[in-house]
Amino acid sequence: MRKGAVDFMQKPFNEQVLLDRVQKAIALCRERQAVERRQQAFDSRLACLTPRERDVVDAILSGLPNKRIATQLNISIKTVEQHRGNAMHKLGARSLADLFIQLGTPIKFE
Repeated sequence: MRKGAVDFMQKPFNEQVLLDRVQKAIALCRERQAVERRQQAFDSRLACLTPRERDVVDAILSGLPNKRIATQLNISIKTVEQHRGNAMHKLGARSLADLFIQLGTPIKFE
């Protein structure tokens, strides 16, 4: 009965209550649209990563330190740091914590 409904009311209803609920529904809709726009913007930035930058980001999100990422990808630590910096710049992340927050990923420690 409530599938897709924001709220429901029984008759008879107060006009002010109806107006309040309509305003609440509009605010909720705007909030959802804003979240969707932010997600689409981030997804487009994520698509700009090179395959290697994506590998590095995935390894970072798995909680691996740079040294382990370098070993796993068979590249130097300096190269990992370069790819990491490029990816952070492209994603608009100012810190590692910011990256985790933007991706909605729980932080893992190894």
